[in-house]
Amino acid sequence: MSTAATRAGPSGEPARDLSVLRLRVGSARLRAWLSSRLRAWLPSRLRARLRWSPRWQTEEVDGSSSGTKHNQEGEEMPLLPSGRLAGIIAGHIFEPGRPWFPCPEGHFWFETPNFAINAPPFERDQDIICSIVHAPVPQSPEEMARYILIAEHYGEDSVLLTGRRLDCTEPPIGWSEEDWAVFDEWRKSEVVRQFLEQTIEQCRAQAEANRANPQLVAVEAGQDSSDDRTAAALGQFALFGRELLKIEREIGGGFRAGEERRAARIFARLKEIEATVATLLGEPFTCVAKGWHVSGMLSRLLKKPDAAERAFLEAVRMDPRSKWSWVELTRIRGERGDFAGSEVAARRAVELDERSAAAWANLAMTLLMLERRDEARDAAERSLALDGADAVAHAVMRQLGTARGGRGAGVGG
Repeated sequence: MSTAATRAGPSGEPARDLSVLRLRVGSARLRAWLSSRLRAWLPSRLRARLRWSPRWQTEEVDGSSSGTKHNQEGEEMPLLPSGRLAGIIAGHIFEPGRPWFPCPEGHFWFETPNFAINAPPFERDQDIICSIVHAPVPQSPEEMARYILIAEHYGEDSVLLTGRRLDCTEPPIGWSEEDWAVFDEWRKSEVVRQFLEQTIEQCRAQAEANRANPQLVAVEAGQDSSDDRTAAALGQFALFGRELLKIEREIGGGFRAGEERRAARIFARLKEIEATVATLLGEPFTCVAKGWHVSGMLSRLLKKPDAAERAFLEAVRMDPRSKWSWVELTRIRGERGDFAGSEVAARRAVELDERSAAAWANLAMTLLMLERRDEARDAAERSLALDGADAVAHAVMRQLGTARGGRGAGVGG
């Protein structure tokens, strides 16, 4: 993967190459990249457009002092003070003329990470599930910045989303103050403004193409590649995951007398999803960690704790850095009375994401069940510091007899 480069102009001064990187989904390399980064969608004519920040430190390159570092293609790879290669990306915005669903006039389509399913900080090997949404075409670079993603480049050809947009007021997680100061100065530069103006024109062109030739997604006959099947399965698993969370909220209070039809409808839907998930998990290219996670959720809702634990164990075996699978494993082991095993899973979830209120809350409940009250209180307070409304953490504090801040708050209080 290469980046838009900065090269010397006729006068000897660096000349900004305002061209942008264009990657075709037809290439095996890009398919692998999209499969590992976006997963939920493989657009048929996606072009990735990136602009990398300028280098702000000097280092030795080939024995001489230089303001740039070169990649294998000889292009300049600028860095921030900490060594991060930071940039902005607009490849998630649809190219004009791409077949898709109709949207309101003057709107454009784009992909965005779904933070309700996967929240930052993202891991380098994490599957990031995206939603496809539309919005009015921005009228200024300042408005356009709301839709531009900040990313980091690492390795030879990999990109890591930071979970921040160009208009953010806080630095990406893990960045130093020096990194942020340099990036903040750079994003106000003329080269970034020109990039934003170019992207606005792309959005306008897309909106005009949408108006002039609205058409639904085109489906072409042909044998899917393994990457296509994997990506499609991940998208299906993501949809099932959202549906199961909705069902769980719907049946949270149980069923009352006279609700037999509603209960039967939900049970039938769970069995339909279960059959589809089992089929997908039976195929080599669609047997993925996300599928096992969904299988575990299904089994838990269907009151099959043994099957649920096996599914979540398979999910973390395939993807050891899946925080939410460890969180679910904590829960199912606790429900089965295996509090020692629950603590192991809870601590792994906290290790993966110390900013997860749910992970700390589950650890607190597990420690409470193990009668380690002081540790349970500490974990519950960590959870509430991150999310003051976490119901599990409040339940722990209530059972301890000490509500955070001296208030007698209970579950949901």
